Amino acid sequence: MDRSKHIGSSDIAAIIGVSPWKTALQLYEEKLGISDPEYSPEKETRLKRGTRFEPLIIAQYAEEHHSNIVSTNQRYTHIEYPFMAAEIDAEEAIDGAEDQDNWILNLEIKSASSFMSKKFGEQGTDDIPDYYAAQVTYGMLCTGRKNARLVVLLGTDDLRTYDIPYDEELGNYLEQEAVNFWENHILAKVPPMPQNKDELRKILDKFPGFHFKVDDLTLEAISELKECKQKIKELEEYKEEREGRILFSMTIAAELNSVDALEDKFLFVDEGGKQLASWNRQDHTSLDQKRLKSEYPEIAESLTRKQQIRVLRIK
Repeated sequence: MDRSKHIGSSDIAAIIGVSPWKTALQLYEEKLGISDPEYSPEKETRLKRGTRFEPLIIAQYAEEHHSNIVSTNQRYTHIEYPFMAAEIDAEEAIDGAEDQDNWILNLEIKSASSFMSKKFGEQGTDDIPDYYAAQVTYGMLCTGRKNARLVVLLGTDDLRTYDIPYDEELGNYLEQEAVNFWENHILAKVPPMPQNKDELRKILDKFPGFHFKVDDLTLEAISELKECKQKIKELEEYKEEREGRILFSMTIAAELNSVDALEDKFLFVDEGGKQLASWNRQDHTSLDQKRLKSEYPEIAESLTRKQQIRVLRIK
């Protein structure tokens, strides 16, 4: 499937600005071939894991829920906008459905690490991350169905299901944003607004320096940033002082030999023995740059990256 010819369900989160992996501008450049999709080992691992696990998750779900899976990986196109398309991971036939519109349930299949579990709410609800909610709703938008279910495997043995009824307000919003992105950006070849500092810097690098007479909003932002930097500095100083006070107390206790030896461990406990904090050793690996430059200057030079960057400073 040529992803440059349509807007898929995996694209919609980037378009509305809730994707943790991609921005609307990155998506725009990929669709037009201006840039290649950004590669990262983590992304590659995630995609391979998803492809490998998807059939296994579907089989496990079908067995545990006695589900009638009638189709997998079918592509659907929006009834009015052919550039809107979604590939549905699996489809389940629902027994006893009262109307034809609800006899098939869209299944969105996901796998994630166990650390992701905190992003999901109680099983059986619709409490899922925004980017998954957008993807699932977009799938219903393209198929015309009113119900979907997210099936997610967290870690190796935590299989959860989340029921997502069609939200008409969200569906209308996604449709509107998809049409706007396609017609006013892709077809018109007009890039969308940048969504982060890196994208703003990339645009500004195309221009020579100039004087900018600030408006009220920018003036307010500069003032608030200056105040924020001052607060961060004060908090860092406060943090250092508190850490010093804690270690000072432990030092006094150690000098007075009033603590029990714990195999090179320092623990801070309350009167009941409950641990409150610790100060222990841990492995730390770093590159000895001074030695590298001294003993292997050519290698150090070849691995040194030099670049010009702009720094925002508040006067």
